[in-house]
Amino acid sequence: MSVFSQKMQALIQPRIDKGQLTIYGLAQNSKIDRSSLYKFLNGERLPASLAVLNRLMEALRLSPTQSSELRTAYDISRMGEESYQRRRNTVEFLNDFNQYVDVHSLTPVPILEPLPLPKEGAEVRSGILAVNSLVQSVVVAEATRPNGKIRVIAQPEYDFLIHSLSSLTLGRPCSIEHVICLESDSPEGTINTT
Repeated sequence: MSVFSQKMQALIQPRIDKGQLTIYGLAQNSKIDRSSLYKFLNGERLPASLAVLNRLMEALRLSPTQSSELRTAYDISRMGEESYQRRRNTVEFLNDFNQYVDVHSLTPVPILEPLPLPKEGAEVRSGILAVNSLVQSVVVAEATRPNGKIRVIAQPEYDFLIHSLSSLTLGRPCSIEHVICLESDSPEGTINTT
């Protein structure tokens, strides 16, 4: 049984017991077939998309707190407890960063001269040292530009990049606009982002 199905049962079963709700009525109101609803309840399947989950939550007329709890249970069941916690911690860190660190009182980390970037076209780099060197050069080059901006698409476990971003941009007028982490353990054909 999934975290989602347990939460859904906790929300639905008391209403069914009191005669306030039937699966048939829920299926009609949510436009989700009854067999899918039973599979959601038994932990055999998750809603295929957020649109389906939203229709279900609207049909159940959940409070904002209940909707949030069901959405959290859905995310945990979809991506796994460990990935969910890692994402949640990353989002909390990014949202609360200024609360923990006074960036104006920090002395910027001295940066070395960046390695030359490829002039034109693509360049293949292989090996962890070569890739990290190129990544650091790109981050340093952008961090030293006036009003530099960094946009990132990376795997969440690429610690070198996260550490480079946090150490090289502190105290500099450089903004990190987007950090998008791609999960490699997702089912084929899906992309999860943070």
